[in-house]
Amino acid sequence: MDALISGSGYLNLVWRMREMKQSGVSNIVVTGYDLRVMLLLLAFRMRGIRAFAFIYDSHRQSLKESVLAKRILIELYFGMGFFLAKFLDGWIVLNDDFIIRNKINIPYKKIDVGVEVGQHLERQGSSIGKKPGRAKDVIILFSGTLNEDNGLHILVESFRSMTRSDLKLHIYGDGHLEEFARQSAQEDNRITFFGRIENGQLVRRQRDATYLVHLREPCSITSQYSYPSKLIEYLCSDTPVLSNLFPGIGEVADFVIPITDYSVAGVTHALAGLLDGTIPGPARTSASSWLAVNRGWGRIASEIESFVAGRGGTARSWSPRPC
Repeated sequence: MDALISGSGYLNLVWRMREMKQSGVSNIVVTGYDLRVMLLLLAFRMRGIRAFAFIYDSHRQSLKESVLAKRILIELYFGMGFFLAKFLDGWIVLNDDFIIRNKINIPYKKIDVGVEVGQHLERQGSSIGKKPGRAKDVIILFSGTLNEDNGLHILVESFRSMTRSDLKLHIYGDGHLEEFARQSAQEDNRITFFGRIENGQLVRRQRDATYLVHLREPCSITSQYSYPSKLIEYLCSDTPVLSNLFPGIGEVADFVIPITDYSVAGVTHALAGLLDGTIPGPARTSASSWLAVNRGWGRIASEIESFVAGRGGTARSWSPRPC
């Protein structure tokens, strides 16, 4: 076996050590940088097994919402794990911004967030449900984790500054800004908060909306490490998507209606321009078909296999970042 793709669970790896040895595994890829897992991977390397980490998130996000004692423990544990990860054979990342920022000298492969081609075809062939609200309503839909990094405050403030009665804002999801979403719905009857619903139902409502809004704080910890899968989900609906151009957005920027400034004024300008026809649609359309061809998980898995086998690594080049 050329490679074993495993979860980051320490006990799972310990349990499978003998199996890997008997199967002749030569490469192993795990997710994250848990300290115990990193120690185990370094032990694997001493046995001649090449070790890689798929780093798609940061423990620093948890530090923002924890008490001081917990923050110290988290930083010590995962900080040491992150340090040891620098001694592996390579990393797989969704966003190379943090590698560039920190000038981390390790071979890495940047991959894209993929789509399940079979699910895409099924969605394309499914019937579109009845539009929520009246036919003349302009439905702006926001879904995902309700937090500051995803710009919910900015969107709500922007929406409330627009007085058109046919505008409707539909909010889906959960997170620590749920109460803010409920309160906003109480204060403006054009806003409806649905909470978290079944994903298949959410996908249908995304297709039925007039516009989808995706926001990502460009300088957030999340933007430095990960890539918003929600944006890919939106684009699979072929409903027009407004998004700010965060670092690392890549080729899909051509398929969104750009919000040039991550601010209330920037969102308001983009929405108002769409409604009055002064801002054109995206540079390219049919995003779902493009994603099915270029971002299928099978293709991405082949890229990972090539990298792990010693082919197709990313050359390291560093340049200043705006944040």
